[in-house]
Amino acid sequence: RKYASWWTKEKEQEFKNYFTIDFANIEALVQKIQHTLGFKEPPLFLPEIIAHYPNIILRPEENLPQTEPFPPLHSYVQGNQYVISYKAGMEDRPAMRFRIAKAMAGNFLPSPQSLLPELKSYQKQIQGVQGNLFAARLLAPLNMLQKEIAHLNTNQDLTEQLAEIFWVSKGFINR
Repeated sequence: RKYASWWTKEKEQEFKNYFTIDFANIEALVQKIQHTLGFKEPPLFLPEIIAHYPNIILRPEENLPQTEPFPPLHSYVQGNQYVISYKAGMEDRPAMRFRIAKAMAGNFLPSPQSLLPELKSYQKQIQGVQGNLFAARLLAPLNMLQKEIAHLNTNQDLTEQLAEIFWVSKGFINR
């Protein structure tokens, strides 16, 4: 091993724990949110989440600059509230809906922690993966995708139909 002098079984286990994405817990959390909302058919409207979780604040900002390819989105804690600010007028766009749902993961998912300073630099990447999974499962749950696929018109573009039903981008559906 390259770092055999300081690499121990304990460090190896912490490394494995730190880089393990807990799919089952994320799925359970998303199902709990969907159950709380009574989410039975797509699309999920993000204001419904806000209505049930008042500590999350969506703050459209008029003065944020338009940047390419994506307009800015910021999430932060202010007192006991989790604030997500974004360019006003963009919240109905599928890509922005996904980014807002991903930002909501910061309110619901614990931040990965490590005692090893060598791993702390990877925290944002791990949060990004967890946020992507959270947003994907929240906006297009697998069971609903399967149900909707069974009713699609096979003479039309399936990706486009699913994107429209779930109010997400075609790129999201393709992944």
